[in-house]
Amino acid sequence: MKIVVFSSSNKVKSEIPEVIKMFENGLACFHLRKPKLRLKELDKYILAIPEKYRNRVVLHTHHELASLHGLKGVHHSRAHRKMGSIYTIKIGIAKMLKKKMFYSRSYHSLAEVKKSQTIYDYVFLSPVFDSISKNYHKSSFANGELEQILKSTKQNIYALGGVTPENVEMAFKMGFDGVAVLGYIWEAHHNPLDAFLTIKEKINQLDDQLSIAV
Repeated sequence: MKIVVFSSSNKVKSEIPEVIKMFENGLACFHLRKPKLRLKELDKYILAIPEKYRNRVVLHTHHELASLHGLKGVHHSRAHRKMGSIYTIKIGIAKMLKKKMFYSRSYHSLAEVKKSQTIYDYVFLSPVFDSISKNYHKSSFANGELEQILKSTKQNIYALGGVTPENVEMAFKMGFDGVAVLGYIWEAHHNPLDAFLTIKEKINQLDDQLSIAV
């Protein structure tokens, strides 16, 4: 089971040292989502991350910086998808050219998952649990239907929204391929690194249980 950490929407200077600590402790995928940052500001953020860790970063905005800095990939937001099929065409071309870039997007309903495009390397479904960072985002999925779809889809789907150490196991049993953490890291816990390590340890325990069962 994979773990993705999302950046906060607003913090910048205080966040970067914590993100670097997470990289040092095994974080393999960091989604950099700063909708308010301009190109130069986001570029400065990326340059503050040691070069050896930049291939673990996925960008939500200013996608041109991904290739420039050798980042892991890009995330297609709703705003990108509204521009039409140009983005899916770009993905297809990139994959044909065997460019080492990961592509992701988010879903907010099971209907979207059912008609999903397998062109994405992984997708997020939210809110699976009641969101920590957005109080008005409440879980609205029926477990039985959700589990059935997770078993039948070919997509790699990560649970997003309200993920904590207490419900990681539930996401695991539902059939999610990974979890994405935001509010628990930056808002519900006083120490972001400890929060990350706690969830990472829980996932390691679940993976160990699965390997023993197999």
